[in-house]
Amino acid sequence: PASKRRRAPPSSQRASARNFSASGEPASRSCVRHQTGATRGTDVTRFEIRPRALDLAALRRLEEPSVTLCLSADAREAIRRSHRVLSKAIADGRPIYGVTTGSGPLSDRIIAPRLQGEMQRRLVLSNAVGFGPPLSATVTRRIMILKLATFAAGASGVTEALADRLLALLNADCLPVIP
Repeated sequence: PASKRRRAPPSSQRASARNFSASGEPASRSCVRHQTGATRGTDVTRFEIRPRALDLAALRRLEEPSVTLCLSADAREAIRRSHRVLSKAIADGRPIYGVTTGSGPLSDRIIAPRLQGEMQRRLVLSNAVGFGPPLSATVTRRIMILKLATFAAGASGVTEALADRLLALLNADCLPVIP
């Protein structure tokens, strides 16, 4: 349950900041905590997600919600480029699995442009249920970070705004319950 999730200690109780990126290099100074008001010079550890640079060791360093995540300029450009490619393919009427076509056994069916948004909404809703004990906050956070790293690789077609929303949720330690 959300009430049992650990929260970051006040900045006065945290260790001093260490800025690092997935490659172990210093993170850019443009990395700031989203939606919380913390700014450069505070006592927050920052981690910059770069395209195709997140490994297991780095992922393990991100278990604590006191780490502020951000996307590198390269990751942001990869996300924008990927979205432009997807948008052009949609505008050109190309069949794209799960976007302009159905999925699974309906993958050979073209979805009318006026229904594509509704299909995406229904796809999300159909995957938004489950049962069983909830995953730990650590595992849930790792899943969300891996999703963000996938976006940063530049092959998803998502908008930069979606990546920023996911960053804001992670940086606020607002995690879904995943059964």
